[in-house]
Amino acid sequence: GGSMTIQVFQAGNPDALGSYTDNGQTNPQLTGGRRGIIMTGTGAVTAAMDNFVDDTPPVLALTISPPAVPFYEGVRNVPVMPVAGAYSGSVASVEARLVNVDATGAVIGTVAGFEWAQKVASPSGGAYTFNFSGVPVGGPYRVQVRDSANPSAVVTGTSDRYVGAVVLGWGQSQHDYLQQKYGGSVTVTAGAKVFGLQKAQKSQPGAPAFARVTTSSGHGSGLQALANQWAADTGNTPMMYVNVAIAGQGIKIGRAHV
Repeated sequence: GGSMTIQVFQAGNPDALGSYTDNGQTNPQLTGGRRGIIMTGTGAVTAAMDNFVDDTPPVLALTISPPAVPFYEGVRNVPVMPVAGAYSGSVASVEARLVNVDATGAVIGTVAGFEWAQKVASPSGGAYTFNFSGVPVGGPYRVQVRDSANPSAVVTGTSDRYVGAVVLGWGQSQHDYLQQKYGGSVTVTAGAKVFGLQKAQKSQPGAPAFARVTTSSGHGSGLQALANQWAADTGNTPMMYVNVAIAGQGIKIGRAHV
C-alpha cells in the first residue's frame, strides 16, 4: 500500500528543483535547468533518477545583414552577391542557400544550383561573409543560413534581392527630375521590378534611398512610365535606373551605389 508522488522538472525552471538528498548524499545534477524526475513514496519506498543529459540546445543566434543596395547587375556580367552576417554561440560551419519568395516574402522554392552548401567552414569572431556567384537574372530572392550542427534552425534574410540590368539615363541637370515626382503620377503595372535611387537632385542632398518604382513611390512620372514599358518589353526583367545628369548628383550616386 502507500502512495507515490512524481515530480517532473522542466528545463529552464531550476527554481522548482534546487537540490535534493538521497541517502544523505547531496546531488546537484538536477539543477541549472536540467530535466529530472524524483519519485518519493510512503512505506520506505524512495527512488530518484538523476544524471539526466540536458537536451536543451545551446542558445544560438545567426543573423543576416541587409545589403546597402540589394540589386546586382547580371545582364552584361556574372553577378556576385555578397552576404554578411553575425552569430553568437558556437557555430560548426555556416551553410546557405538562395530561395525564391513571393510578394509577401514567403519562400516558394530553392533557386536551382543554389541549394544548401557549406559557405564558411570555420567561422570565428562572431561574424561571417561569403558570396553567391552567377545568380540568374530574376528575383525577388532571399538568403537562408543555418549552422551545420543544427540544420533544422534555418534563418531567412528579410531583404529581397534582385539580379538584372542597370540602365544609365543621360541628360542635362533637369534630367534628375525623371527620378523625382515631377509632372504628375503614372499608374505602374503591378509587379513591375524596376528600381530607382531617390534624392538624386542637387537641391535635395542626403543619402540616396533605393526604392522600387510604384504608383505611390514618389519617383518621377517619366520613370514610372519607363517601368511599365520595360516590364512589358523584357518579360519583367529586374532593372535599376540611375540618372546621370550634367551638374547633378547622378554620376556620384551611380559610382557609390551600383
